Amino acid sequence: MNRSLLNMLRFSMLLLCAAVVLLQSAHAQDQTLRYEDYVYKPHIKSVKFTQKGLYLSQPILVLEGTDLLELEFDDMEADNKSYYYRVIQCDINWKPTPLSELDYIDGYANDLLREYHNSFKATTSFSHYRLILPNENTRITRSGNYILQVYENLNKEVTVLTRRFIVLENMVFINAKLVPPAAVGKFKTHQEIDFEVSVNKLPIGNMQQEIKATILQNNRWDNAVIGVIPNFNRGNNLVWDYQDKVVFPAGKEFRWLDMRSLFIYGSQIATINRVNNRYEIIMKEDQVFESSQYFQIFDLNGDYVIGNADQRGMRLDENLQRRSNQVDGVKPSPADWRDLAQNDANHFNNAVGSDYAEVQFSLSMNEPIENQDVYLVGRFNDWQMMPQYKMTFDDVQQAYTVRTPLKQGYYNYAYATKPRNVSTAPARLSPIDGDWWETENVYTIIIYYRPFGERYDRVIGMGQVQSGIR
Repeated sequence: MNRSLLNMLRFSMLLLCAAVVLLQSAHAQDQTLRYEDYVYKPHIKSVKFTQKGLYLSQPILVLEGTDLLELEFDDMEADNKSYYYRVIQCDINWKPTPLSELDYIDGYANDLLREYHNSFKATTSFSHYRLILPNENTRITRSGNYILQVYENLNKEVTVLTRRFIVLENMVFINAKLVPPAAVGKFKTHQEIDFEVSVNKLPIGNMQQEIKATILQNNRWDNAVIGVIPNFNRGNNLVWDYQDKVVFPAGKEFRWLDMRSLFIYGSQIATINRVNNRYEIIMKEDQVFESSQYFQIFDLNGDYVIGNADQRGMRLDENLQRRSNQVDGVKPSPADWRDLAQNDANHFNNAVGSDYAEVQFSLSMNEPIENQDVYLVGRFNDWQMMPQYKMTFDDVQQAYTVRTPLKQGYYNYAYATKPRNVSTAPARLSPIDGDWWETENVYTIIIYYRPFGERYDRVIGMGQVQSGIR
């Protein structure tokens, strides 16, 4: 064999090895990427992904509509990195579909986050990033479930966060209602949902194969009921009327923290200290509510809103600020929160001018819960029971405690338990707060449609029902 032919063979083998490495790398990336709301880097904080200007909304787009989605997050390393985003279509179970990006994106499925600003008038330095979808470079052409992946420096293996969102076609009408749970033992502690879907416009061949529903409680995906088929039809209406299947623990109203001001104490704050040019907030001790009676307050159903009431020109709604300075237990009305969620004034200043504080939470308890770990959870940490939110029991204080940095704003939170040495489990709020059937919760019903031979799940309808006094 001559030397030139040998060199060509060696070069071909090198190319083959490189291709194998690239394929293995891509496969590894797909294995490590989490198709859910998740923050991969500890320096990424205060992630919000909502409809633009509606800070308590779900990230939902109507196909060919005019609504926009808005992603915001802070990088606490504050060094102005190059972040890119990627849009990935998923099926009803949040697994990637076999479609090419060209099948569901008009423009670029990968692009640069071009908008960022540095913090100002804050003791904590951070860079604030913002993305609007769709935009002139990225437009989505099919309905369905989607993952927004944000990664660093054109390297998809260095993911910093992922977020779910939904693109919707309004093709069906949903009629939902809360009913007493079928299981007698859950009558005072759970909430059950029945619903019908009118499908006049759809040529459905097999309803139990082509139509499925997913039900969310307070926009939580960690305890969602996914992929439920209709159990019978009534003419052109498909009916979901199960016994003890679409049922959720009712919980209680969420606990709250008002830290929009670092100078005026919110009702749940014991002290605010300035330590080494940083703020420290010590919360009043929380009590276990598991056996206590239900009492109604107006909450955010576990969500949070970033806001700053300290700096001139950075206040939120005046009525909210006035109410927050009143006695314990006086909370903003639903109309107040609606105004707050839809008020885009001073939003830029709130995003880059709101400071961070180290917040200590405490849950009073005589002794630790046997064989259970306790976590601080809420929308602010995606309901994830991560190590940094695990509470430790203080024998002297007789309480579980944890410290975490939070940005100025108004927060709902809860305490969750998980069996020790169990790697994955949804956040269980019942052991600490208990369940009460009167609790106000919002349930979202999402209808999926996959005709025979189709390769992805269309989202053809969405509806909501709110619980309350039965």
